[in-house]
Amino acid sequence: MASSSPILLLPLFKGLQVSTNGTAQSKSYMDIYLPQLRNLLPQASGLFLVGLTENSQAGDFEWMVQFISGFDRVHEASPIDISNTPLDAASAMRTAEYTTTANFLLESRLRLWWQNHAGVSGIKSAQLSAVLGVHLITA
Repeated sequence: MASSSPILLLPLFKGLQVSTNGTAQSKSYMDIYLPQLRNLLPQASGLFLVGLTENSQAGDFEWMVQFISGFDRVHEASPIDISNTPLDAASAMRTAEYTTTANFLLESRLRLWWQNHAGVSGIKSAQLSAVLGVHLITA
């Protein structure tokens, strides 16, 4: 008898073209629309990313997806990066799992950020692709 996987993979974006503002470590942001996240969080034990960075020099550009948890949009906590290590052209493409389930609240949402690495100036661009992995609690 086959069992279903305890991990759901949800596409976030594919081949998304982004450019930095040219200043080292100055983040740009984009909200990610993923309405099914709200319904999955009560059943989740962790979140992780599988990402791809294309058309960028290693060491120039980095990015990550933030998790913003809240009871509602008026009562939100500070954004938390899903991984402590940003993704870039040279990094591993699957992040460690974020497992602080106390932050998996009712109106949680995702936001992409990107920036130049420390010490890098000038406008840099890349194409980004990402999938969110949701590790479900097993009974």
